[in-house]
Amino acid sequence: MTLHIALIDPQGSRGLEAVARLCAETDTPLHVIGDLPAGDAAAALRDPAVDLWHHPDWFAFRDAISRPRSLYFTPDAERELAEAPFAPNSVLIFGDEASGLPPRIVEKHARWCFRLPVARGKDGWVEGVRAVLEAGRGEGSAASPPRAARRRRR
Repeated sequence: MTLHIALIDPQGSRGLEAVARLCAETDTPLHVIGDLPAGDAAAALRDPAVDLWHHPDWFAFRDAISRPRSLYFTPDAERELAEAPFAPNSVLIFGDEASGLPPRIVEKHARWCFRLPVARGKDGWVEGVRAVLEAGRGEGSAASPPRAARRRRR
């Protein structure tokens, strides 16, 4: 099942770098909403294996993605991950690893917000993103062979 991952204003370069690698490994398009980072995370996003879609702000993203495809994940959501109605072409939307989804988005889309399973430790947020992707694909492992050639969009 084709899924997309979207990150809203990713601040942690280490987490963004890890999610970019995860997307490359699993042939999952990555949408970055907000400013693109510098440093190591920027290098990870330039990897030709990452199918990157950059949206300068939330409104540009919402214009590009249909709302029925959107599912939101945050550690403090009331609904469990198992309740998420994954479908082909769903867009899995995550906030920053430190602060989660912006409150205005959680309030507006509460019906479509599901709990992000975040373990304690430095890689807990990334492992939560991986767990959501695996659940959406109905797999025990999110890994799949990388595609030989990918298109890159900005």
